Amino acid sequence: MFRAFYLLAATLCLTLVLAACDSGGDAGPEAIDCESRTGNSMTARVDGQALCTDLGTALLLDVPGPRLSVLGLFATSSPGASISFSVENPAVGTFDLTDALYASDDESVNYAVNDREGSGSVTITELTDTRVKGTFAFTGAGSDINLNPTGDQAEVTDGTFDFAVATTTP
Repeated sequence: MFRAFYLLAATLCLTLVLAACDSGGDAGPEAIDCESRTGNSMTARVDGQALCTDLGTALLLDVPGPRLSVLGLFATSSPGASISFSVENPAVGTFDLTDALYASDDESVNYAVNDREGSGSVTITELTDTRVKGTFAFTGAGSDINLNPTGDQAEVTDGTFDFAVATTTP
């Protein structure tokens, strides 16, 4: 009887200790709440500022080879902004970004990823004839309206997208 009591007490103590322990891991960033009126959405943090939109598009082009272009328009953010990127030969998987842009309406500086500057990646988690979903992040290098480097950077993190796909054929 006492043995069962001590076993139960030890189990209870161990459970309380384990439940009280901090896992030590980072819970990660807080999800960006984004209500969609259109069934589409894009969210991201730009230098820590949360952005959300249901305005945008995903276009799957067949020429000159399969290319997915995604654009989110953050018209209701202050200032208005856009995020766009393209992926050659899209499929479910992770790709290095070589064509991405963050542009803000109130600045004369755009932040780009291309084959010369910036870096980032996109992960496509779902790609069908009618829908594309995934995540993205990139560091865009700043350039002025004349495409001269400014030395500035923008960190685009925690990006998500979920868009209906439009297709074009030649």
